[in-house]
Amino acid sequence: MSKSIFIVTSLFLIFFIFACKKEKPEIVEDIVVAAPDKVEVLLDNQYVKVAKFMLKPGDTLPMHKGGPRTIYSLNDYTLKWKEGTAEEVTKNWQAGDVHWHDAIPHAVENTGTSDAQYLVLTRKVQALPDVMEYDINEDASKIDSAHSMALYDDENVRVVEVNLDPGVKQPIHHGINRAIYSLTNYTINYQSGEDEPVENTFAAGECHWHGADAHSVENIGETAANYLIFSFKK
Repeated sequence: MSKSIFIVTSLFLIFFIFACKKEKPEIVEDIVVAAPDKVEVLLDNQYVKVAKFMLKPGDTLPMHKGGPRTIYSLNDYTLKWKEGTAEEVTKNWQAGDVHWHDAIPHAVENTGTSDAQYLVLTRKVQALPDVMEYDINEDASKIDSAHSMALYDDENVRVVEVNLDPGVKQPIHHGINRAIYSLTNYTINYQSGEDEPVENTFAAGECHWHGADAHSVENIGETAANYLIFSFKK
């Protein structure tokens, strides 16, 4: 083989290799900034960020960073899901499903025929305040099981759904550091410890934070008080 043919062949092979090589996808640092029409931040403090994701059929989210997080499905939907360099998988979720994800970059596509709406509660690195004498095993799901049910429980978080009809009052129970998401519009009296009851009105879709305490809740409104408690253990 002549020198010129060798050089041409070598250059062709180099070009072919680079042309065929798949570039690593760019990883988006903050999906809220990258997709503001698909993500709404509901709560952001030093401990957690709570965001609502809203993907129409065919919508995609590029490969982006994701911290340790709890996912709550607000409706039924189907997603194509890719974590890091793993193969894509298709997952079907139903309203009320809860699952946990460790921190890993991922991409999402709504491959179903309905909107995909879900909550993502990402735990930040800031240590939670000491819960001291408060015990998660004396929370609403244990003390008032007639109106509260644990949907999910692992070493990171316990997710409890509460449903209080008008006039119903829960007995004193414990709550550790937690985010509350309202599923309906409602008005309650909230009494923490020996403090006087405080009236609060919440709208469906609102999210707020509570530190650890012992408290009771009374529905003083005319509509059912239906809400989720995301109690973070660490």
